[in-house]
Amino acid sequence: MLALSKSITIRVFTIFSLFALSATCSNDPSSETQDTSTPNETSSITNNATAPAETSQTPIEPIPDQLPDVLALVNGEEIHLSEFEEALKGIEERAGAPAPTDRRDEIYRNIINQLIEYRLLVQETVERNIVVSDQEVEARLAVFKQHFGSSEDFEKALSEQKLTLQKFKEETRITIRLDKMLSEEVEAKISIESNDLENFYKENLSQFSQEEQIEASHILIVVAADAKPWEKEAARKQAAGILEQIRAGQDFASLAREHSQDPGNAQEGGEIGYFGRGAMVGAFERAAFALKPGEVSELVDSPFGFHIIKVTDKQPSRTLTLDEVRPQLEQFLQNQKRQEQTAEFLDLLKNKSTITILI
Repeated sequence: MLALSKSITIRVFTIFSLFALSATCSNDPSSETQDTSTPNETSSITNNATAPAETSQTPIEPIPDQLPDVLALVNGEEIHLSEFEEALKGIEERAGAPAPTDRRDEIYRNIINQLIEYRLLVQETVERNIVVSDQEVEARLAVFKQHFGSSEDFEKALSEQKLTLQKFKEETRITIRLDKMLSEEVEAKISIESNDLENFYKENLSQFSQEEQIEASHILIVVAADAKPWEKEAARKQAAGILEQIRAGQDFASLAREHSQDPGNAQEGGEIGYFGRGAMVGAFERAAFALKPGEVSELVDSPFGFHIIKVTDKQPSRTLTLDEVRPQLEQFLQNQKRQEQTAEFLDLLKNKSTITILI
């Protein structure tokens, strides 16, 4: 079941600002999931797209140990400590770790700035009198509810977040107002031309290099780390028997489905997909990269147990073509322009507003 907190992070931040803040706390800025069915075509693009912005060289003003109840004023409206604490909690949950103490001032300042920007955006939707109908709210709620098995589960998730249904509807209405305004002020101004893609590709050609990759399958007979010698020998004999069947011409994928003890891919015939050097444990990597397509290894002893490896394809290191990376590159440039347009819009709001930070 999808956690409700993930669905309603927009309570505090717009999507773009929350993403930037979660990257601030994370030791691994890239949260993209690579498609293991194809070579790792776009890692350099996605890593760049998810990296946090460069830290300003301006010294960060220290944050006091004890925070006041009111942290800032935005056109006379107070930003309260409770809002900050809720935002920090959400960010730490997404990062999977507390904010590092050596970056406390930086992260806390970023959160306060994002709260200010969010308040500016909400105020602007009110000033523009952006209308959201009850039908629009109910339609958005229906999307949220689809992620839950029943109305009871949905209401339970609301309760866990200390939210009433009415409060959630109010916050959803605010979110839709923000969506409408940002669609007009940001999304409508994003345009990616063919020459934008071509110029970026040519200027950053080194970012599109792909190291040698192989596609492989394996059969694993597990050996526990604390296995006794006779248990390890029994596993070796079992793996050796399977290897004999493969050498005799039996189908590798069928034997993998029948015997492999790797729960991640046994039922897929042991298919691992494509991977490069450094992705697997040393013994496995050395054996796999020594094989030619179509070849099957001898028994490979690794910390996981005994493997039988079959290589099905090998791709040499090369530079990916523009056509291969076009969809991901277009998405990356759209995100880049979205950040630029958002920053410009926020600057306009800040220039016409009175903002007082109280710490």
